[in-house]
Amino acid sequence: MVKVMKPNCPIVISIAVRSGRIAYVLFDGDELKAWAVSRKGSKNTRTATSVVSGWIAQFAPDVVIVEDYKTARRKGRNTKSIIRAIERVARKTSAGVCKVDRKQMFKNNIDEAKQFGEKFPELKAWVPKKPRLWESEPRNIIYFEALAIAQQALSKK
Repeated sequence: MVKVMKPNCPIVISIAVRSGRIAYVLFDGDELKAWAVSRKGSKNTRTATSVVSGWIAQFAPDVVIVEDYKTARRKGRNTKSIIRAIERVARKTSAGVCKVDRKQMFKNNIDEAKQFGEKFPELKAWVPKKPRLWESEPRNIIYFEALAIAQQALSKK
């Protein structure tokens, strides 16, 4: 989903990486404008670089926010290498790069998603239900990780 951008507001893209997917949320000032997920981009650093380069070319953000791969917890080696590749791609553009040491602010990621669903009604339909113990993590949870990373970075301003 993409909306018209406001003039003179910083465009910020926050990119999150989880096993099997990468996603972005895009802000124009403090307004959520767009979001998307890619499975292809999570396969390896080459595909991640290609997907993220496309996102950056499409939106021309002023700031790119990513989790700091050095302090990323609960991230595997491949996921960390993808985060690092995304950071390298962003540094080759005119956008500023903000690395975030992600802090878990809620008991679990479902509670976090519910809170963000209230704050950003556009994403309320994507708030996942808590999976049963034997079920996989909900695919949409990555949108809320990208939001959490963005909110953490933007609250430091």
